[in-house]
Order: sequence, then C-alpha cells, then structure tokens
Amino acid sequence: MMYSLHVLAKVLLPHKVLVSMTRAKQLSRTSEGGQASVEYALVIVAAAVIATVLITWATNTNVLTALFDYVVNVVKGKVS
Repeated sequence: MMYSLHVLAKVLLPHKVLVSMTRAKQLSRTSEGGQASVEYALVIVAAAVIATVLITWATNTNVLTALFDYVVNVVKGKVS
C-alpha cells in the first residue's frame, strides 16, 4: 500500500514541525517576489548612475557641442 508524502508527513511528524514547514514554504514564496523588486530597483539605480556619469563627462568635455556642430555642418553641406 502506497501513501503520499503528505499523508506520511501528517502521521510521522509532530504538528509543530508541519506548521513550521508550511510557514517556511510561504515565506520562501513571498521573499522571491521581494527579491525581484530589489533586483529591478538596483538595475534602475545603476542605469541612473551610468547616465549621470555620461552626461557629466559629455558636458565637461564639450563633446555634445562638437557633435552638434558636426551634424549641422554635414546637413548644411548636403543642403547647399
């Protein structure tokens, strides 16, 4: 005669152990959702830091001005 693990656990394990096991399963399910939220938040923070560094670098080195001037000159050359 075969018994399912759930039936055997109810027979062989004390009630406190079963409650603890059930609570552990519930906690593991909820903590994974929180972990995903934290991972998304960290990715957003990292993207913001990278964007800030790039904007600061581009502004201090006048790269954007040079790029804009180049594009305008190319467009003027094609129009003329």
